[in-house]
Formats: sequence, structure tokens, C-alpha cells
Amino acid sequence: MKKSEMKTRRSSTWRLTLAILTIFASGLLASGCSSLNPDIAEPIPTEEQTASYDGQERNSGIIEMVDVGFIVTQNFVERYNSMIEVYADRFHPKLERNDGVTKGDAGYVIDHEHIVYFLDMNQWRKLGL
Repeated sequence: MKKSEMKTRRSSTWRLTLAILTIFASGLLASGCSSLNPDIAEPIPTEEQTASYDGQERNSGIIEMVDVGFIVTQNFVERYNSMIEVYADRFHPKLERNDGVTKGDAGYVIDHEHIVYFLDMNQWRKLGL
């Protein structure tokens, strides 16, 4: 085989490889990134719900908002602690029972930071995560 034939063959192979890569890349761009990872799940929408009963009151155990957080019932604290047992490792530092909860004259008080953690854990519980 002559040098010029080898050069032409190499050039043709290079063009064919480039054409195949271009077609492949175009296909990826056209299909979008989501098709590359089938494990990405659509978020599950949750429906708005009314407050749950805590004893005879429909307040979900949250009695009143105060400067330092929220006055809550003992049932609320028990529910909060039961979710900590399931979801504590998802927080850094790891949540412990009664974190952010203090006993006051009017009942229990949960601070602003930990009421947000409660809401996160409650949402995860509802979604089955």
C-alpha cells in the first residue's frame, strides 16, 4: 500500500469516527439529560391537609407562637421524638431526643430551628421516605 493510500484511508476513518461522534452527541442533546438517568424520580405531590387532632383540639399540638419558638403539647413532643428515632441521621449534627425542646410554665416550647426540622421530618414521613 502506498503512502498516499494510507493517508487517504486514515483521513476517511477519522471523518467517519467524527461523523459517528457528532450523530451520537446530537442524539444526547436532543433526548435531554433526564433520559440518561432513569433512577431520577418525579417528586410525589402532597395534598394540603387540615391540622390533625391533639386531644379534643384540631391544632396538631401547636398551641401558640412565642418569641423563642412555639408552645406545643406533650403529644407533639412525643411525635417529634418518634420521628427523630427514624430520621436523626439525616441531620448534621445528628438530632437527639428533645433537641430544641424545653419545658416551660405553659407547656413545652420548641425553638424556631427545630420546628423546621419537625416539618421536614413530617413531610418525609408523609412521603414514605
